Amino acid sequence: MIGDIAYFLKDKLSTYLDQGLDDTGATEEQVVFVGSDKTDAINFKLGSISMMLINVEEENTLREANPYIRRDSEGNAFHASSTIRLNLSILFVSRYKDYRQSLNRLSQVIQYFQSHRVFNQDDQSGLPVGVDRLILEMTTLPFAQQNEVWSSLRSAYLPSVLYKVGVLALVAEPKESIPLIKETAISIADIS
Repeated sequence: MIGDIAYFLKDKLSTYLDQGLDDTGATEEQVVFVGSDKTDAINFKLGSISMMLINVEEENTLREANPYIRRDSEGNAFHASSTIRLNLSILFVSRYKDYRQSLNRLSQVIQYFQSHRVFNQDDQSGLPVGVDRLILEMTTLPFAQQNEVWSSLRSAYLPSVLYKVGVLALVAEPKESIPLIKETAISIADIS
């Protein structure tokens, strides 16, 4: 699911950035995933926007009281997998020979996600199956945390922006029906 979401965002952003190009016949991909030939070196491709997942966390604030019990439209209860709510932290890095071009491309990334903050199954083709909604929010890290991120990447700072992508995945199909309790009877035995 996470890979499908990353490819969905990459394709949407690439399509947007391709529209802003002049007709120079450029065939290079506008958005790429980070590459590495070694286990500890990150390569940000020159002449493109590189994206990488830097964190995955569970969203706990909207958790149901009993995450494994659901009710259908008729009121019948059933066991189901819990709805998956995740926050993905995705870093977009702009690396071009000309620093001004790096900043301009980064501005285009921000403009795109500012105007496309929510992706729903209803209005977006290509949203991964099982994902109901994606909500994007720009995140600003304090300088100390930003320094930690770039130190862990073993790279000098490059123009970049971090987005928190809130994911709401659909509930799996009902697995087992649970009968509703409609009445209860309590009997008290006589004690003699």
